[in-house]
Amino acid sequence: MKYCLLLVISLLSAVSGSAQGNLRLTVEWNPQSTRYEVFAIPDGTQRNFAFGKAQVAVVVPKSSPDTRLNVVSHAGGSWTDEKFITDPVSSSGRDFHAVASGGGIVSFSANQKLLLFSFTFADGQCRDGVRLFNNGADPGSSAQGFNGIDFRNSILGGGNVQIYHSNISNSGTACMDCPVEFTVPKLKKQS
Repeated sequence: MKYCLLLVISLLSAVSGSAQGNLRLTVEWNPQSTRYEVFAIPDGTQRNFAFGKAQVAVVVPKSSPDTRLNVVSHAGGSWTDEKFITDPVSSSGRDFHAVASGGGIVSFSANQKLLLFSFTFADGQCRDGVRLFNNGADPGSSAQGFNGIDFRNSILGGGNVQIYHSNISNSGTACMDCPVEFTVPKLKKQS
């Protein structure tokens, strides 16, 4: 009887997990709010979704201050910059930050961005090239300088099912939306 109950619970968790769909992540610079914003984009709609334990890793240029990010939570629980490393040997020129949450209840609309958290640097400056960690492409926890720290992105749904799928538009942020063009007036020669 005990095994039957365990089997039923396992099956319900698996079915629940498969109905949850997948989340893609992206990071953007918001010039009006002067902050970086990390969004989840679901492939389905679901109200009162149990957003579980999550980690989203942010990769920033080495020119960034060597301190934790100033993180503000918006959805999916309370987000904090839990661990970071600066300029590891195996990925020099970059710093890595693992922003994590214990989870919370959220409502998703298919293909609509949901703001999970925003952040700024300690000096409040914008820096080009901020992006999310690429699982399988960026160095793993055993890489030189990573000190065993795992920066892989992970978001769990109900039943501890992995719902993080991938990153989109992840080539690095730009601080300006459009190029600035200057027009130099022609000077008239006076006679």
